[in-house]
Amino acid sequence: MKILIWLLVLINLSLLVFFNSDLVLPSTTTISRREIYPEKIRLLSSEQIAVLPKRMESLAGSSPPTTMVCFVWGNFSANNISAAQSALTKLGIEASRITPVKLSLRNLSEQQLSAVKQLKSKFLQTDLNQVTCP
Repeated sequence: MKILIWLLVLINLSLLVFFNSDLVLPSTTTISRREIYPEKIRLLSSEQIAVLPKRMESLAGSSPPTTMVCFVWGNFSANNISAAQSALTKLGIEASRITPVKLSLRNLSEQQLSAVKQLKSKFLQTDLNQVTCP
């Protein structure tokens, strides 16, 4: 019986080593790095740099990527959420309810964001968080 237990322990340990050998042993693959050729490196004068095309000029035909900035303004009481929504409508800011106590604000300009921050001071114990847009 002792021999059987020792045999099972030995098999268990050997399987453990076999399946975790990649963690113990160093990997055989190496990441190849790009070689640097010093003879290909050139220092440019200020005149040569001025002649190079500018990045923005080369992209003149394309519009810059627009990023959407979204905010969640929340933790309103049941009475305050409709008042906040109507105040935002007066400012020309579109807000939609995402939960019964939270509003979603999308594509705010800097002026609109500062107006929302001023409006937030009127609604105590609410929080305004920037989130990733869905």
